[in-house]
Amino acid sequence: SLSFGLGIASSETTTTSQNDQLFVEVRSNTGTLLTTLATFTNLNKAANGAYVVRSGYSLASYAGQTIRVQFRAANNASLPTTFRLDDVSVK
Repeated sequence: SLSFGLGIASSETTTTSQNDQLFVEVRSNTGTLLTTLATFTNLNKAANGAYVVRSGYSLASYAGQTIRVQFRAANNASLPTTFRLDDVSVK
């Protein structure tokens, strides 16, 4: 299973629009997208960018395969959002 600490800080003021996104993806060893495990946005920001432990993302269906876990962020041209990752673990 996959777990990681995630801190999201954003200058976005909207409470409804997902302007900036972080995708947690599983890709094949050639880079083909197999699945998106989670998506986080500026709407998930925490006070002062505090870290929250995210866990329980199962990778069991990929046992025995070589895969890539990719964290991919996409921000629009307006106010910035920062996605910080720490302590990424696969067990």
